[in-house]
Amino acid sequence: MRFGLNIVVAVLLALIFTSCSPEHSKIVLVDYGDYNISMEEFEQAYAKNVGGLEQAKKDSVEKFKDFLNLYANYKMKLRDAAVRGYDNNDDLQYELEDYRRKVGSTYIIEKKIIEPGLRKFYDERMEEYRISHIMIMPDSGSFLKAEKKANQIIEMINNGADYAQLAKEYSEDKHTKDDGGDIYWVTAGQIISVFEDAAKATKTGEIYPEPVQTQFGYHIIKVTDRQPRKPSVKASHILVNFKNADGVIDTAAALAEATELRNKLLNGADFAELAKNHSDDEGTALGGGDLGSFERKKMVKPFDEAAFNLKVNEISEVIESNYGFHIIQVTEIGKNPSFEDEKTNLRDQYKRTRYEKEKMAFADTLRKKFDFQLDTMLMDEIVKEADTIRFNDSYLNSKLRAKYKDRMIFSLNGKPVVMDSIYAYSQTEKKYTDRLINEKFMNVFATELSEKIAFEEYAGILEKEDPEFARLMDDYKNGIYIFKIQEDEIWNNVKIDSADVYAYYEKNKSNFTYPDRVDFSEILCRQDSSSQRIYNLVMNGVNFDSLAKEETQRGGFRAKSGKHGMVEVSSGELAAKAYSLTDAGEISEPFKTKDGFSIIRLNAKDPARNKTFEEARPEAASAFQELESKRLESEYLQKLKNTYQPNYYYEELTRAFKENK
Repeated sequence: MRFGLNIVVAVLLALIFTSCSPEHSKIVLVDYGDYNISMEEFEQAYAKNVGGLEQAKKDSVEKFKDFLNLYANYKMKLRDAAVRGYDNNDDLQYELEDYRRKVGSTYIIEKKIIEPGLRKFYDERMEEYRISHIMIMPDSGSFLKAEKKANQIIEMINNGADYAQLAKEYSEDKHTKDDGGDIYWVTAGQIISVFEDAAKATKTGEIYPEPVQTQFGYHIIKVTDRQPRKPSVKASHILVNFKNADGVIDTAAALAEATELRNKLLNGADFAELAKNHSDDEGTALGGGDLGSFERKKMVKPFDEAAFNLKVNEISEVIESNYGFHIIQVTEIGKNPSFEDEKTNLRDQYKRTRYEKEKMAFADTLRKKFDFQLDTMLMDEIVKEADTIRFNDSYLNSKLRAKYKDRMIFSLNGKPVVMDSIYAYSQTEKKYTDRLINEKFMNVFATELSEKIAFEEYAGILEKEDPEFARLMDDYKNGIYIFKIQEDEIWNNVKIDSADVYAYYEKNKSNFTYPDRVDFSEILCRQDSSSQRIYNLVMNGVNFDSLAKEETQRGGFRAKSGKHGMVEVSSGELAAKAYSLTDAGEISEPFKTKDGFSIIRLNAKDPARNKTFEEARPEAASAFQELESKRLESEYLQKLKNTYQPNYYYEELTRAFKENK
């Protein structure tokens, strides 16, 4: 019984201990005043600082401790910012709002349009579809007649007429009409968007119910097939051309030979050996017929269609093309890259083909969200009265502006946008300045400006529905608050007095030194013979500077008469050579360098020494300023610690990034 009682007591103690043990995320690592830093907050901040959770898990408790000390200082500064009323500081709040407007629009475009658009684009490229079309071009520029004719053809198809026959009879696309209008296999991003949208909305074997208009005319689109996309295949082939040994075209003999070779392959013959010995494709025969990897539509259509229908190691039927008869073997089917690997490659294509359309659609949803109201009657009135007035100085001094400058063109989210705002927007980009005030550009300006304002309005409420944007804004707010704290407590209080800088210099004189330095001039020649000629002239009394000004071939040094000035001896071979000379004015014989042949004149030597105060003043002032900043920072942190009396629970850091078992 005593043994059983001990078990019961142990279980009860375990339950009591577990119930008293805080959740891992709620473990307190620091408390300061009425505030604390939890394990959850610390782990999030630390992982973000080191580049991710996986790296954070590898780090030591000592690194956690160092970061916790810095993070606690940071949090106490932010608490001090709240006490100082920074949330009500007009300048800081204006800066925060300005940042929200600017970065908000960029964030919305990236996160709400581009990223989901790229993901959708990638997903759609996992499928390919085969489409055909019948194209009706406008007669004498009349799209109306072309549309009517296209609708008549659609009615004929719906009544049972053969699509391929109608394509041959009516289509004005000479490249596809005789092939039933077949455009062949396509995937997302490979055709114009209106074609793509129609194809996506059409079931296999059916036509899109209405004509699709493009700049070329009207198209009747049919989807003939759909399948998962193969991004590429790796294949080999054996080519038998149409000509016999005598150079005479004999397709029957060529077909017979190709058929015989295919039968040998089906009976186990080695593909590469047959290709080496029998293929008429000189470019690939020696390599066993290997064509490498290729994407859809890189080969002629019959070859492409056969290759992309084969399984790995399968032997094709004999395929005829303009080049002859082919026997194909696919050796590898390419895999679709992951979204992350493909994202960068797709971005440019997406921006080029889809972005503007999807951005406009998103902007329209925002206009509806914010109750966009456009006064079209007022715009018509302004256009009629504008006559020849343009958006330039002629507008500023016009009766039109006097009458309409404060009239509301549109409102968005209850905020009016007046005529002068439209003018101001027109001046923001060169392509719009000096534009005539007409219907087209009034609509352009109203559309673009309302889009810009809609994005900014959405940015103003985005923090409530997007945690990532909320964190971004919180980080920026904390950043400007910390900057303001540092400015008020430290940077504005650093006083740089010449006497203090001099005293600092005297105390730390050994820190301000020059290494061995040398002042020299050089004449560079590309040829050894030229350097010998110039050296002889110098030795015979011709002025070195004058010769350098005329003869040196080092770029930019003729204007300086070859003078390099005072440089460190360790800076290169020229300085080292100059320092090896003994007396000022001494001239070296020509010597080989990486640039040619150089002649050096020593102008002065300056052996290693301490800098004078005047020479060291900028460095000393900077070092003193840094020292003072650290002192003021330390004093400020101590003041915070005296106020908040922080307690650090370093022992809990052993549990960081470890789940509570």
